[in-house]
Amino acid sequence: MNCLAAAVVPSWIAGLITAALAGCVTIWLVVIARCVMGVPVIPYQPRRPVPWNGGHVLLATAAFFSLSLFILLLRVADNVVHLFLATEAPKAEKVEQGSLEHKAARQAAAAINEKDKQPEQPSTEHLITRMVRAARSDPWVWLFAVLAAVVVAPIVEEFLFRVMLLGWLEKVERRHRRALGVIWRVMPGATPICISAVLFGAVHFKTAGEMPAPRVIAAGLVIDAVFKLLALGYVIVLLRRRLGVRAADFGWAPEKFWPDVSLGLLAALAILPPVYLLLMNSLATASSCLSFGLLLAPAPRSSKASR
Repeated sequence: MNCLAAAVVPSWIAGLITAALAGCVTIWLVVIARCVMGVPVIPYQPRRPVPWNGGHVLLATAAFFSLSLFILLLRVADNVVHLFLATEAPKAEKVEQGSLEHKAARQAAAAINEKDKQPEQPSTEHLITRMVRAARSDPWVWLFAVLAAVVVAPIVEEFLFRVMLLGWLEKVERRHRRALGVIWRVMPGATPICISAVLFGAVHFKTAGEMPAPRVIAAGLVIDAVFKLLALGYVIVLLRRRLGVRAADFGWAPEKFWPDVSLGLLAALAILPPVYLLLMNSLATASSCLSFGLLLAPAPRSSKASR
C-alpha cells in the first residue's frame, strides 16, 4: 500500500481547507496587483510618538526577564558546584574495607542501576509541548498550557516588543529619518519592525537541553505567569506615574479595533495555509525527491565491466 496515499477527510473539513486556500490565493493576488500598480498594500500610518525612551525599555525588559535570569544563574551555579565536587571526589575517596563478595555485590547492583537509568536525550522541544504530551488527559495541564501559551505569553510579549520596544524604535527612526535616506522614503517603519522581529526571535531561540518532569514544568509555568503579570502591572503603573502615559500611548484606539482585527485575520489567512502545506508535505516531498534522485542516478559499474 502506498504510504503517501490520501486519508479520508470529512467533507466539511475539506470544504474549510478549500475555502482557506482560495482566500489565501485571493489575498496574494490582490497584494501582487497592488505592487504592480505601485499602490501601497497597507497605507503607512505612523504611530503616536511614545513618551518613554530606551532606559524605560531596558527597565521593562529587566522586570520581565529577571526571574528567568535568576533561574539561569542558579543553573550555572549548580553546574559549577557539581563540577567542583566531581573534581574533589577522587581526592577524598577512601578504600573501603570489606570482603570481595560484598564489593562484587555492590558493583553488580551499581551496574544494574546504571543500566536502568536511561537519561533522556537533550531536546529542543518546548516545555509546554512536553507537559501536554506527558499528561494529555489531565484538564489542569491543559488549563496551565492555555493560560501560559495563549493568554499570559502573548500579552506580555506583545506589550514588551510591540508596544514598548517598537514604539521607542519608531520614535528614534523618525528622529533620524534623514540618516536612513532611501529606506525611510521607500519603506517607512520597516527598520523598527525588522529590529524588533530579530530580537523577538533571539529571545525565543532554544538550544538542546534536559527536560524536567511535567510537574516541575507546570509549577514553573504558574510561577512564571504570575511573576510576568506582576511585572506587567508594575511597568504600567510606573509609566503612568512617572510619564503620565495613557491608553492611547500604548496604541489603544477604539475606532481602529475592528479594522485591526480584520487586518490580523487576513494576514493569518494569507500565511497559515502555505505554512501548513509546507509542514505537512515536507517529509513527503523529501521522500519523493530522494526516490526520484535514486532513479536518475547511474548504476555503479562493476570491476569486470570497467576492465
